[in-house]
Amino acid sequence: YTLSLHDALPISLEFVSYVRLRHQVRQVRSGGAPDNFVSPSELTDEERRHLKDVFQIIRRAQSTLAARRPTLYVS
Repeated sequence: YTLSLHDALPISLEFVSYVRLRHQVRQVRSGGAPDNFVSPSELTDEERRHLKDVFQIIRRAQSTLAARRPTLYVS
């Protein structure tokens, strides 16, 4: 079963937010300042696989948006 982009995108963003927040909590608990850099070594194999899926979903969403709303600027 494959989720539609409409259903998959919020789930994906929630997962990214969870990973980031968990990373930041660990940093604060260990006396460090929180940042947004999560080393792949902090993730389990399953989380890394899921993150790859999430990036594909985000890429698909960006492509869909670009097709619907082409920019006026060339980068």
